[in-house]
Amino acid sequence: MYKDMLEGGDKRIFLDMIGVEKETLDTIDLAIVTPIPFKRIFGENYEKTIKKYGKIEKICKQYWDVINQNNLIIDLGKNKVILTFVLPTSMMAYEFIVILCSSEIKKLVFYGTCASLDKKIDFASVNIPKYAVSFDASIQFIIPLDHLPIAEENFHKKIFELFEENKKDLRVFNEIHASLPCILGIESREYLSYLQAIGIKTIDLELATFYKVCNYFKKEYVGLVTPSDLPLHEVTFYDKRSRVRLETRSKIFENLLIFAKEYL
Repeated sequence: MYKDMLEGGDKRIFLDMIGVEKETLDTIDLAIVTPIPFKRIFGENYEKTIKKYGKIEKICKQYWDVINQNNLIIDLGKNKVILTFVLPTSMMAYEFIVILCSSEIKKLVFYGTCASLDKKIDFASVNIPKYAVSFDASIQFIIPLDHLPIAEENFHKKIFELFEENKKDLRVFNEIHASLPCILGIESREYLSYLQAIGIKTIDLELATFYKVCNYFKKEYVGLVTPSDLPLHEVTFYDKRSRVRLETRSKIFENLLIFAKEYL
């Protein structure tokens, strides 16, 4: 729907859905996109982390705000970043990613949570997958099949190398990821074992769609996911190690700000 409206020249969508005029969005150097509320994905003290590297320049209120949270534009000196929330699931996230990609923003990072099918990729880990497999057939009717869910190679290499150099007790992986169309089937141990058997290490709902849309719009893009649970090993986000999980998310966010400030 929004893709058609954008092609028709309707610029109001940027203000309504992202909280900022297109002209302002066009000046942004990097968009960090997440389907998770900021405090849960960037860390409880994410505003304090931002102040270590820059300042919040603008608060962008989306008209559909359902989680009482505003998007933020961060001034890091020579570069500007927008932190923007997208609704979860492949098709809901698709609309927001299309809007962002219809601006002049050249670089985008997806940062979300995942279920890990590999015990090595635990709460202290981040997976930065070059390859994402899409199990959502509906997206194929919108984005042609030849726009593959593969991270942009040079951007992936830069981000991965930075995380390798600034691990801060993180375990950094580049393993095959898959995005499912919905949460249904997640409880099926047999289905998850099948995904594991064909080489998939982490799963979510949105990342493959992010890769396909960014590929279609010829952007520089990469995705990062960190586990919220390990379903094949009966470890959930209620696990006593959840503190490690939250600390890991904060470290990942800090690395992204370092990258945006010093390496763009």
